[in-house]
Amino acid sequence: MELCRFSQSNRKSKTSSSAETAFQAAKQAFLDAGIQLVEADSASSFLDHASDGYAELLEQAMIQSAPKSKIERWFEDVAMQSPDSPAFDDVDAENWKDVNEHVGLAGSASVGLSIHYSHPPKMQKAEAPAQAMSGANISKRRKFVADGVFYAELNEFFQRELAEEGYSGVEVRVTPTVTDIIIRATHTQEVLGEQGRRIRELTSLITHRFRFPPDSVSLYAAKVQSRGLSAVAQCESLRYKLLNGLAVRRACYGVLRFIMESGAKGCEVVVSGKLRAARAKSMKFTDGFMIHSGQPAKDFIDHATRHVLLRQGVLGIKVKIMRASSSPSDPTGEKAGGKGLPDSVTIIEPKEEQPILAPNSQDYGAKAAQAQAAQEQQRAEAEDQGAAAEDGAPAGGAPEY
Repeated sequence: MELCRFSQSNRKSKTSSSAETAFQAAKQAFLDAGIQLVEADSASSFLDHASDGYAELLEQAMIQSAPKSKIERWFEDVAMQSPDSPAFDDVDAENWKDVNEHVGLAGSASVGLSIHYSHPPKMQKAEAPAQAMSGANISKRRKFVADGVFYAELNEFFQRELAEEGYSGVEVRVTPTVTDIIIRATHTQEVLGEQGRRIRELTSLITHRFRFPPDSVSLYAAKVQSRGLSAVAQCESLRYKLLNGLAVRRACYGVLRFIMESGAKGCEVVVSGKLRAARAKSMKFTDGFMIHSGQPAKDFIDHATRHVLLRQGVLGIKVKIMRASSSPSDPTGEKAGGKGLPDSVTIIEPKEEQPILAPNSQDYGAKAAQAQAAQEQQRAEAEDQGAAAEDGAPAGGAPEY
């Protein structure tokens, strides 16, 4: 990584005045950036470093009073690294721009000194997740990648640390003030520890590892509702059964039966490796209904993979569980919150018919004749009343006075 480069004219004419001027300008630029030159205290020393190797000058630079800015974050990590070091993996263009501005390209151009960075240093992997979680001004693409790396490392850490506690997964919820990390496990009391000691230790480790601000991370433990429908929990259970020396066939059938009794629509267990003989092979145990392709396979199937280190070699375990519902919070489908399979057909049972006790006949013609006769009688009475009103006689045969 080239830290500084003199123009060709300054290299040819190494006069004392021009060299001293260039050295003072470069030194002031480094001081503005918060970097103190320890060894290079004269112009000749500075020119020797510039001609022999620009990386050596960086090795002898030491940060003493750098401001709390983006420069300090990665200079502390890469100041003693070479350009080929793994520390130069992910670069942030904004950090790189800030460094060039702090070093002062414009001020050094007047004396023929061009300070630039031909190979930008890249941020440590521990910086990207913390930066993404803290809401820094980075691109959407980098934010999604940083979130994915943060989740993957967090999940792997919990898999190793909380394997005996029945770890089943982790959920990260980011808010403007705090980051909530929810650990799903079958034995939540062991995750919390005595008086919450273990959960505080995990919180401290995560805070220091990903460089979160103090009191900005909260860890919670959530109990798995149905551990028989959690592929991770059953895979860990099968792993410990094999480590304790239980026969492969007996252990797999026990896990298979427990999964189906918990309400799963289907399950599949595959164990591969040196089971008994020296030749490796695979054993598959299935029960119920299982799908293997399409979007429903992603929605309804929970799968997990683990490795068991035995004396004869490594065994691989794969567990697949088909839930009755696509909702992970309701794997049994009791709440009817998730959707069903797209090709499932539900047949509604018809209503029960009332049995006929005795046959009966109805003369619909007689009913119609009676209704017609009643209408004609009402019409005749209305006509009689109208005629009586015209003659002045009392209606309805009323007596005359």
